[in-house]
Amino acid sequence: MRAGLLFLMGLLFVMAVSACSNNDSQPVVVKSEEQTDATEKKPVLVEKDTEENDDISGQEEMLLEFTLPNEQVVIDLNQVTILKHYLSAVADREAEIEDMALTRVDIPDKDTIYLLEFSCRADACSYLLLNQQEEGGSYLAADLAMFKSASISPENDLLLLLFNRKEPGLETELTKDKMVIVDLEQMSRQRTLMDSGEPFKNEYHWPVLSATWKNNQVLSVTIPAISDTEESLENWYQSDQPTKSIELTIE
Repeated sequence: MRAGLLFLMGLLFVMAVSACSNNDSQPVVVKSEEQTDATEKKPVLVEKDTEENDDISGQEEMLLEFTLPNEQVVIDLNQVTILKHYLSAVADREAEIEDMALTRVDIPDKDTIYLLEFSCRADACSYLLLNQQEEGGSYLAADLAMFKSASISPENDLLLLLFNRKEPGLETELTKDKMVIVDLEQMSRQRTLMDSGEPFKNEYHWPVLSATWKNNQVLSVTIPAISDTEESLENWYQSDQPTKSIELTIE
């Protein structure tokens, strides 16, 4: 199982480096809010033969449809290369699609964006952020993790995502977190710097106990008051769990 997960992680990394979406002019996500049936249904894949497709490029149309309460969301797989290639590689495509989940992230004064959960194995999934723009409308936010929370910046242009992961070496049930800041216009990740100017270690080094926006460029983050070692984290978990707050600047 672990070998399979490592293979999948490598596949996702290669595709993420190449592109998350292509350069055609169709939107990544299209939604309709005029749904008479408000119940949530399993996602389905809709494919159209080339001769039925009016697109002059000749690409076969592949649409992934999600029916959420009061809305239908359609993902054009030809615009999300990473997801299209993943579904082409799995052994049981129908089962993989049924296990997917789509979460709304409402942004004031902007189009709704979505977080797609897919490729789940042993309580660890991959997460793809999707919006309704025509180019660059997807971003692979995490893999082999579980979604924890999302919050929007005061100016509604940056999205803070938290994911957690259970580390096999830890004897406790404590998880380590990853913090991802995404520019919603560019669909690109932003760095976070500490007061010293050094990048904040947020790739599953320790739990992020809280993260709140102080302004559009500064976050207040609470983490365990420990050194960055497995042993100190185990000891912290067994103790009264002292914490420290730090400010991070988004670059």
